Amino acid sequence: MDMTSVSISTSRLALRTWTPADLPLALSLWGNKEVTKYVTAGGCYSEAQITARFEGEMAMQGEHGVSYWPFFLLANTDANANTDVDADVDAQDAGAEGGSASVSVSATATAIVSQSFVGVCGLRPLVGHPPDCLELGIHSLPLHWGQGIGREMASAVLDWAFTCHGTCTSVFAGHHPDNVASEAFLLSLGFVAAPPRLYVPTGLMHNSYWVRKSQYEEARRSPIESGVSAKDKAR
Repeated sequence: MDMTSVSISTSRLALRTWTPADLPLALSLWGNKEVTKYVTAGGCYSEAQITARFEGEMAMQGEHGVSYWPFFLLANTDANANTDVDADVDAQDAGAEGGSASVSVSATATAIVSQSFVGVCGLRPLVGHPPDCLELGIHSLPLHWGQGIGREMASAVLDWAFTCHGTCTSVFAGHHPDNVASEAFLLSLGFVAAPPRLYVPTGLMHNSYWVRKSQYEEARRSPIESGVSAKDKAR
């Protein structure tokens, strides 16, 4: 499988790998203080830090076949069509949030017919763990919070991790202790709470969660119903 180019789609969203021309997207996302307030101790990134992170995501794709990928709202879709479960979540360097959907997953690049950039969602190697353990993260722009978009994309990325990645058997996620809505979101995806972990960028112990492949498959067979509605962003 070609892991240098990844595309994942749902009925209203499409995700792809970064290109060098995408730096303005990264600046618009990680330059927004509402998006980054739980991600770093200072609450915001400088332009140089954002550029370095953007370049690091592309480098990670080349080295590990994963990154926090950009995703988009497809043209002619209703962003409010699904409003199941939304929450703020981070994954040790970002976050996970969302809304449920049936998904179509592809590991080959496809054209994305949309200019509506939502944010990033993806995976990265989990430091200090075997290669079959990955970390889930998602950040989205405030415009798209509260519409189920985050959970929809995160669910599709988890599907990809457990069906297309090839070796992934478990996924980690975490969130800032003040980011309380994240717990319901992660539990709705099948994650199970674990002991808190130190998150170096904030210097705080962040709430932590794991989902094993078998647990995720069981959660997909018996989805958790929830009336929670919250913003789509991350630590």
